[in-house]
Amino acid sequence: MTPADESQQRLAWGRAELHAWAQRQALMCAQAGVVLRDAAWNLQPHGQTPEEAFLKSVDPRWWRRAGARKLRQAQESALLVQGCIGHDGQRYASDTALAWYRESQARARHFAMHSVIYDSASGHIQSLQPVLERTRQLGARYYAILKGIETLAAEAGLRWAMLTITLPSAWHARPQHHNAGHRWNGQTPDAGHREIATRWHRLRMQLRKHGIVLSGVRTEEPMQDGTPHWHCAFFFKGDDELQRIGHAILTQFPAGLRLREVVGVRRGKLQFRIRQYDSLELFQRGQHHRNARRGAQCQLDLGAPPTAGTAGLVASFASYVMKYVAKACGVSMRPRQGKPGEPPHAAHSEAVSGGDAAGPTELCGEQDDTLIDSGPAARVRAHRSTWGIRGIEFYGIPKGAATCWDLLRQVRLSDPRERKRLDPAVVALAKVCQRRQRRRRSCQPTRCCSPCGALGKPTAAGARRRRGPLAAVHLKDGHQRRCALVRRATSRAASASCCLSLQGQRW
Repeated sequence: MTPADESQQRLAWGRAELHAWAQRQALMCAQAGVVLRDAAWNLQPHGQTPEEAFLKSVDPRWWRRAGARKLRQAQESALLVQGCIGHDGQRYASDTALAWYRESQARARHFAMHSVIYDSASGHIQSLQPVLERTRQLGARYYAILKGIETLAAEAGLRWAMLTITLPSAWHARPQHHNAGHRWNGQTPDAGHREIATRWHRLRMQLRKHGIVLSGVRTEEPMQDGTPHWHCAFFFKGDDELQRIGHAILTQFPAGLRLREVVGVRRGKLQFRIRQYDSLELFQRGQHHRNARRGAQCQLDLGAPPTAGTAGLVASFASYVMKYVAKACGVSMRPRQGKPGEPPHAAHSEAVSGGDAAGPTELCGEQDDTLIDSGPAARVRAHRSTWGIRGIEFYGIPKGAATCWDLLRQVRLSDPRERKRLDPAVVALAKVCQRRQRRRRSCQPTRCCSPCGALGKPTAAGARRRRGPLAAVHLKDGHQRRCALVRRATSRAASASCCLSLQGQRW
């Protein structure tokens, strides 16, 4: 049997057949004494040393994990070719991918429920399940970071924009709107994600040559046929930088740019000015049109500052971007219900593209506060899990700032023994982060503290990065590594109090 025929035969496998295959592969490597390659899936363990690669090859768990990834992607690719995923079929991801995802989440919850953290020093045992970062906590953490970036950018006088990047029609297996001669190039969603990521990296490097450093967050969402597209929120300063950003966008994504900004309010609704450029040459000449029916690969929405005329209609940066971040982390947002006697607040707004909440909001998880396991959100997460796509990524903020903030908040400053074991620099940083938390504990979620203020400002639009107090933490060898000392010290402290997070445990 040829490798292609064997790969085709494996499409009908389930978890039981996969586990049996992994056991056979590990046994064959152990009997042969060398690292063997699976020809059907082109799998072969690698390592920094030959001994490390051989240890992986005789471990059934490595073959099971690598084979599961290959099997899920092969099954999804076959369904894409058959046309089962699209606007008139299984949207975002197939039922097979959704079943794999639900089973993996159930196994993860079962593992957390039957696992404990054991402190060998005190003999204390605590369940692992309460330590996991849950959906609502994750959404609150992201919102705190977004609000902190927004505050620092407002102090620097920066404006914000949202860039939506899509792929040409040739990357879509079953587009909802297409021409008569449409042909799919056969590329999978992970290849499309890498294509956008490569061009986005080139765009940022092109702007960096002109002294423009973008800061913000980007999220990935699939089309109904599984083709990924990106939402990139960033800050800029002035029309000159906006002109250079538009030039860089059309250089890397030449299939058109639609620019949209708020110009006023009419009959309680926002009015937009649309300028569409079909090519880089027309953009340089300033020739544009307003025909919104003509497609564009990129759309740039300019955030409008709230004025007297747009009060209650324009959302802030954090509120608008959180709508996309919430989809990626499985959290739903709804307007906060007012308390008795509280003045009414605008429940909904149209914002830049409509349908966003300008007032205080609540982060709502599901009943058990775990990952959403049904509906379109589950299919989107199954899509990312199948193709190995990262849904959320911050850029332009100090590296490791959010992680250090999480670890520093776990330090128990009230315990004298714990303070003696820690480095004085770590204790000073913990006081800064926890003092900011205590100040804002009684405030609304829109005013919550952020790690950005304590650990350094974002490098938005070429602004020079200000080194926060964390820059004072050094290792003995003289190399400045922002998180190493904090990770080591706070991991010991959190382990002693049995509040060790999974991130700290790996460190």
